[in-house]
Amino acid sequence: MTGLEDYTDDRQSQQKQTHITFSNVDHPDSRGDYAEEEKMRKHYQAAKSLKDTSVNRKRIVGDFLVAVDKEVTQGNEGAIEELFEGFSG
Repeated sequence: MTGLEDYTDDRQSQQKQTHITFSNVDHPDSRGDYAEEEKMRKHYQAAKSLKDTSVNRKRIVGDFLVAVDKEVTQGNEGAIEELFEGFSG
């Protein structure tokens, strides 16, 4: 199981952006370095797969980021779990 501490970024001096791009790690010009190659490949494939569905990717990622923010920065334990429970309810 993965904990939130596994998602922290030690690169404090990097420029912060408000968009997320999943690069195709199989492309020669790919510059991904945020995770292991196989994990980045799965992220890219999932994003590409969902692109042609009715799932609103911006909304689901946004809601997930809100839940992580509530849990990590605001100390609202259970915010992420509450979001996931909403998916099955």
